[in-house]
Amino acid sequence: MPAINNSDYKLDDKYRELLSHSKPREGLARKTLRGGAAVMGAEIASTLLRFGSIIVLARLLLPEDFGLLAMVTALTIFAEQFKDFGLADATVQTKEITHSQISKLFWINLAICIGITLVVASLSKAIAWFYNEPRLVAVSLVIASTFLFSGLVIQHQALLRRQLQFGLISVINLCSLVLSLFVAIVLAYYDFGYWALVARDFSRAVFVVIGIWFACPWRPDLPRRGVSITRFVTFARNVTGFNIFYFFSHYFDKILIGKLFGPSWVGIYLNAYQLISLPVSQLQYPMNTVALPALSALQKEPSNFRVFYAHMIQLLTFFTMPLVAFLALFGDVIVILILGPKWMSAVPIFQILAIGAFVMPLVNSTGLALVASGNTIVYFRMGAINACSLVCCLSIGSFWGVMGVANGYSISSYLALFVCLVYGMRHTPILVLPLLRSIAPVCFCSLFTAFIFLYVRYSLGWVFPPQWLAVFAIAGIATYLGLWLVIPGGRRILLNYWSYAKDMISMGKEK
Repeated sequence: MPAINNSDYKLDDKYRELLSHSKPREGLARKTLRGGAAVMGAEIASTLLRFGSIIVLARLLLPEDFGLLAMVTALTIFAEQFKDFGLADATVQTKEITHSQISKLFWINLAICIGITLVVASLSKAIAWFYNEPRLVAVSLVIASTFLFSGLVIQHQALLRRQLQFGLISVINLCSLVLSLFVAIVLAYYDFGYWALVARDFSRAVFVVIGIWFACPWRPDLPRRGVSITRFVTFARNVTGFNIFYFFSHYFDKILIGKLFGPSWVGIYLNAYQLISLPVSQLQYPMNTVALPALSALQKEPSNFRVFYAHMIQLLTFFTMPLVAFLALFGDVIVILILGPKWMSAVPIFQILAIGAFVMPLVNSTGLALVASGNTIVYFRMGAINACSLVCCLSIGSFWGVMGVANGYSISSYLALFVCLVYGMRHTPILVLPLLRSIAPVCFCSLFTAFIFLYVRYSLGWVFPPQWLAVFAIAGIATYLGLWLVIPGGRRILLNYWSYAKDMISMGKEK
């Protein structure tokens, strides 16, 4: 069967050109940097918007309003993992794909999403019964409809990712976020309560469909018999299995808290969780997004794969580890500053969750290496082990209330790190000891900076005006970078990162 070669969408030609470039490492690095620059810029803007919306919505709505939506999504997240069925990653990861194959994958994804919409809608009363909260029936019905919209864009987004069109995807996601947040804030201002948050999720799904279909000119044919997609389904099955375990276990804490302690505590825990995870995920998402197709292109070159992955992890942790340490140390000021005084009970939860967030980028990146290597069966098994560990830790912790759940979450993060290093990495080209040595300076500088400022807070007093947070942030950055200048090899690494930054800026201007 012929590859896609219609004049307006030469997918395979572009991807084949990327793989057969006369200087593949240079071409790949340049495309990755360009994509990383675009995605990082969009994610920075997205993070600022999300934080801004949290500041506004936390003052317009009650913790209970956030909790009601979280109680539904904590259960429907299980269905969320079926909508993709791992077929998007399969489209990105495979070297050759035809128009007929993508069309068949599109209709499979759409059929799955229609089925999920019907199942979730039919379970709306059961969800309300589980939590003993009748308002959740209507919320569940609206959330169920968003799955249908997702099915319309899964393969289109995969095609754009396959061509490294991350800038275009980022612009669409950013515009959709802006419009949906505007809808939520307007409804919250006019006292629609939790419906403002429900409308935010629904409207964003609609805006994404409109944007992606305008951006991606590919259109599916009707499905035909005889089109083989067995290898895609095999790949996708294991990815989907991992996602089901991963996301269900990572929403199990909200389910537990909602069932045992009510919607108000879910809202408090959820916002504490978002405050600590959002900055980290907004840094990790651009890296993972551009790294999957890049690492997939290097899957037959173990040494290059190893070097690319090590540089990616070192760069990622260079930013995330000191950021998490700073957030944990000044959590009391940050929570009050962003959420307001009525959210004071979220402070200890926020600080405990930060302990686990310190190593989560390394844990999450292990799965990326496995998927790019095509080792999806190991990816699935690792997800099952970590999910069981997390559910056990959360269940045991729930005996000590919401704080116990938070402690269980952080403990499970370090258990997951052990599983990833001992079991997951063994099935990739990555060498564990060299990788740990490469991030040891990051860990040292981050923790040493945190200990310095812990002593400063102890000496000056724990209470200080919020505007002093900016002073501490600038001093923290200076201290962290100063430590890099004195450790062996640190100056060279900083110069490399500065060079990366200049390249990304220059590529952004070129584009």
